[in-house]
Formats: sequence, structure tokens, C-alpha cells
Amino acid sequence: MLKKECVLVIETDGGGISSYELTEFFRYFRAAYVAGVKISESSGISALSKDELIRLVNRIKLIQSVDVVDYLFKIDCENNELEFLDIQRENPLSCIISGSASVLEFVVIFCGATVVSNGVEVKIDEVNVAGIFKAENVVIKIPPLSKGLNELRAAFGKEAACRRKIDDL
Repeated sequence: MLKKECVLVIETDGGGISSYELTEFFRYFRAAYVAGVKISESSGISALSKDELIRLVNRIKLIQSVDVVDYLFKIDCENNELEFLDIQRENPLSCIISGSASVLEFVVIFCGATVVSNGVEVKIDEVNVAGIFKAENVVIKIPPLSKGLNELRAAFGKEAACRRKIDDL
């Protein structure tokens, strides 16, 4: 698979970033990335779709008695690993990531992201994503963290987990 470096920008509200939301976002982002790697390797398809993710998630649920997101999160992608090359905490949060171009295209569909490529900003969906990552200087813009996280959860058919209160310990 063709590796691609791009900038991932996560919008914030200007305040602090919840460690819980940030961790959850990257857990789901990685799980979607791993699912994309698996789908593209097993089917040879370069343009991935939401339906294929749903089929893979359902297949894992049938064979494994584990949380699908945790299961995918822990898989070693070997040469197709998603890597963080640089992280800058400004406002917004900005990371330089490297991973499979076609799989990154697949993942941004689920984040509610827009992509800036060659100075043009495009809302990403399955119709207009194909080939956008072939351009230089690609920037993936994720909406505010909680919205991007909710979009990723929905892709896996999940809702926000009910968090326990510190007094419940």
C-alpha cells in the first residue's frame, strides 16, 4: 500500500482537551484504520465503503466475544502501521500522520472530516473521496473532538459509554 504523510487537524473549542475524549477518538480512529487495512488487503479494493466496515464489524462480532473496537485497536498492521510523526498542541491540535493513502481516505469518511488538498477544501463522503490523498500537502480537518468522536462511534454502531463517577470507586 502507498504510504502517505498528511496533517490531521482536530478542532477544539479553545479550552483544554479532555484526555478521555482524545484517547477515545484515537482509539476509534485507529480501529477504523485497522479495519480499512484488513478490508483492502483481503479484498484488494482500493475504494473502501461503510458497508464493508459494517460487514467486517459483524464478522468479528460473530467470531470473537470481545469489544470490536478494542479487538481492532490491538492488531499489529506491520508495514501498514498508522504513525504519528509530529504532534503540536496549539489550538487546534495538529498531528502529522503517516499511513496507507487509501485507508486514510476510508477513515476520514467516518470522522465528519473535510480535506484540504491543493488549496481546495472538500467535505468528505464516499462519493467524492477517491484519489484525494494523491495530492501533496493534504490536511484532514476533524470537527470539534466530541463531534468527530461521535461520528466514529456511530460508524461502529456504538454510543458514548456511560462513564462512572469517581465516587463510584
